[in-house]
Amino acid sequence: MAFSLNDYTILNEIGRGAFGTVYKAGQKSLDRCVAIKSLSTQKAQNSDDIMRFGREAQAMAKLSHDNVLDIYDYGFQGGTYYIVMQFIEGNTFEDALEKGIARPQALYILEKVADGLAYAHSAGIVHRDIKPGNILLGRRGQVKLSDFGLATFQQGMLQQTSRPAAIGTFAYMSPEAMVNPQDIDYRTDVFSFGCILYRVLSGVLPFKGQSIAEVSSSVLNEQPPQLQLETENEALAALAMKCLSKHREARPAIDEVQDAIRDVLGDAYHAARKNLYTFLQSGKASAAASMPALPKSEAAVEQPAPPSRRKRRIALSSLILAALAIGYVFVSNALRMSNMKRNSELPAMQSLDSFRTSLQKGPSSPTVDTSHMKDDRPMPLEGPDYEIEIGTLILRGLDVEDTVYINGKKLPAHRKGVLAFSLETGRNQIAIHGPQKSPLVRDLEIVPYQVVEWDVRKERNAHE
Repeated sequence: MAFSLNDYTILNEIGRGAFGTVYKAGQKSLDRCVAIKSLSTQKAQNSDDIMRFGREAQAMAKLSHDNVLDIYDYGFQGGTYYIVMQFIEGNTFEDALEKGIARPQALYILEKVADGLAYAHSAGIVHRDIKPGNILLGRRGQVKLSDFGLATFQQGMLQQTSRPAAIGTFAYMSPEAMVNPQDIDYRTDVFSFGCILYRVLSGVLPFKGQSIAEVSSSVLNEQPPQLQLETENEALAALAMKCLSKHREARPAIDEVQDAIRDVLGDAYHAARKNLYTFLQSGKASAAASMPALPKSEAAVEQPAPPSRRKRRIALSSLILAALAIGYVFVSNALRMSNMKRNSELPAMQSLDSFRTSLQKGPSSPTVDTSHMKDDRPMPLEGPDYEIEIGTLILRGLDVEDTVYINGKKLPAHRKGVLAFSLETGRNQIAIHGPQKSPLVRDLEIVPYQVVEWDVRKERNAHE
């Protein structure tokens, strides 16, 4: 029997962003709750956005892992593109951090995320938008990595889009993703993961700012403050700093970070899992907010850390990759043919209200009792989309005393006479003020995904 959206009853809207809307729905045939993500009417008029939406479905369908959100179907009906996904009742890691979740529980969550991310990397998938808001926490203790809308397949996937997208939350974005989003690999996920780990260990983000320019300037030019932690956590702190290296060659593999987290948790690993369940049920932080310290001898002999799963992964990798390769060829060919047809014969799009109404009709489908599917706190599966075209500006020949203003807003202090940062595309006013020097002011045209350079010293010398 062909798949039909009439199999679903919309229960309520649980998330809305620039890219689309997520609904909680009841699936009649299987008597379960699902999440249906629909592409917005505006985005569905753009072939690049349709490709990105399909890429999310393709990336998630290629992965089958306890810590990756499951996808059930992808298609086009009633004028709307949609993805049917697993519904997770609970909250996001961002919410948990804001509520003051204890460090052991937060590290347990990150260990699970690292496991899912390592699996994705082994399948050749780069997530590209790792942040706490994309980590879902189910009320039964599930940890799920979601929102693969920016994901790329390392082998040839970028060639399928005519324009790369420098998208994502800037506080977690890697330097290479800001400067050249076409030139990224799995190490950009490691950088983003390092930003979250740094926040868990210190309570603050490594790179701060009140604007895109300020945050990107910090990411591209500054080193975050060194973490000052207890002796038993020093190794993990050092690894977090390596994740944040400007040079991606110096960043560790994600499974190395995962093993380090497990080593730090030690015998607290299972307690953290239990306490996480309690936290997710109550929504309150645990009283034990600090990492318990173990004597070195006890930690090494009587209380060994759970063993690494790296060997098990290696042993299973050949079987997994073979199965994934077969599945990938089948799914990619089907999606490519489907997308080609859709993009060439794109029909007029209906409103999302019409989409919701069409889902609720289904006269030929049996009704379903959704009372047992009720939940008190539906999971917001999608937040605002940070889709901003950016370019990079590099200022050279600055004096130490110079102050830089972008569109009237002062940037943080610079070092070594060079300052790099990202700006929204279009015309931006750059003003440079120095003591006993005439201010330099320029309206620069910032081009998407390209680097613009301004030699300040050369211009000053030309005017003297």
